[in-house]
Amino acid sequence: MLLVGGGLFTWRLMTRKPPGPATVSGVVHAPDGTPAPAGVWRLQASEPPFSTEPWATEENGRFVIPLPRGRFWLCAVGAHEWAESETLEFDGSEGRSLDDIVLRLRRPARVTGQVLDEVGTPVVGHLVLCVSGTMVANDTEPMANTDAEGRFTLDHCDPGPCSIAGRRFQLVEGETTEVLVRLSADESRIARQRR
Repeated sequence: MLLVGGGLFTWRLMTRKPPGPATVSGVVHAPDGTPAPAGVWRLQASEPPFSTEPWATEENGRFVIPLPRGRFWLCAVGAHEWAESETLEFDGSEGRSLDDIVLRLRRPARVTGQVLDEVGTPVVGHLVLCVSGTMVANDTEPMANTDAEGRFTLDHCDPGPCSIAGRRFQLVEGETTEVLVRLSADESRIARQRR
């Protein structure tokens, strides 16, 4: 208490709580625009080491994570039948929270095709991998072995740029892309050695 001018005056020192740590928050949507059910998505920082951290969303698709310092990329990794969202880039160097981020999962693309050697003969048992062109590493890239006719099918591919058997392709959300891979003489020789 403090006595002021003959009367009694009480005062209280008002302090604000320091702000909590900065966060990134938002929602993950299914391809149709509705909130996605609980799932896992990833955050990748730009500074070495290039770690990818998994984070879970709530039942309503909402997420809140600590804000990384510096540049970072954020994407929702496809859960259920969906492909991953587009990758968004942010700068967390100012330390301010980022709110209302929307990540939309996409309908996966499909790739069918055939692998032929340098003379046009189907390559049997050749491992074909669809490597996504996003900044976020994906440890579940679609893969398949070619059949007796050198044919393969890759399901659940992420739309956008990708590499299949070392060739670049552009995959369209929800569509099937047919590819023909003709191996060079050196690639054919290596493929024959692996059988």
